[in-house]
Amino acid sequence: MLGLDRKYRVAYAIAGDEGWSLSSLKLPPLQSRTMSFQGKLYATALNTADKNVYVCQIDPPQLSAEGYHLVSLPRLRKIVKCPLFAVMSIAYLAQCGSELMLIVFNDTEYEHPVVYKLSDLIKGRVVPTTNIEEHAIFIGAHCLCVSANWLPSILSNSIVCIHRNTVRIESRINTLTGRLGARLVPARIEQYDLGSGTWSTAMDEDILSSYTSPMSPYTLAHHIFTCCFCNFWNKGLMKCGKIPA
Repeated sequence: MLGLDRKYRVAYAIAGDEGWSLSSLKLPPLQSRTMSFQGKLYATALNTADKNVYVCQIDPPQLSAEGYHLVSLPRLRKIVKCPLFAVMSIAYLAQCGSELMLIVFNDTEYEHPVVYKLSDLIKGRVVPTTNIEEHAIFIGAHCLCVSANWLPSILSNSIVCIHRNTVRIESRINTLTGRLGARLVPARIEQYDLGSGTWSTAMDEDILSSYTSPMSPYTLAHHIFTCCFCNFWNKGLMKCGKIPA
């Protein structure tokens, strides 16, 4: 199955098909991109009315009784919910080892990410985990979970992302007017230690304030972070402050 987020559709095929079948039902607006886990698709949906984030599941199509063609795709269903403490929260899904994780920035300042195991939520245990062992979860438009043992600058048991609450001022002289101006520039990519609850710099390159890719060679962490943004890697570019055309 493929989650076509921009079309609000699911495409599916079985072995031997010459093409993809498109689901007739449209997906509702989802907060996160669909992701595949153990043969099913998952996504999150926010409900500001009851202050919950829901993890939704899309099951694979079922074969007909004869077993040679597909029937319609099952409807998206909400399988668990997690309470929100701020209406403007952001939620993500990531596969971490054999677990599916829900990551929620549960405050309006996006300062304190919390991580839940889906298996715990299904059991009714709404308790954040503070230990994802040697893993680091990179968050962008997509999420990637990797072992931090091979990344010298990345902490184990951490979340790596754009720290939205941190900005700095960059002063520049306008080449046309000669006047000194200033603009807000996003901070460097930072990492949040789930154990201590503290932020620290994740990469030496200030890749977000630059409108061109930094000079190579790039760090492995920069490559991984770029993979969280398909509009960069599908053009062979590295993540920077400029949005690809």
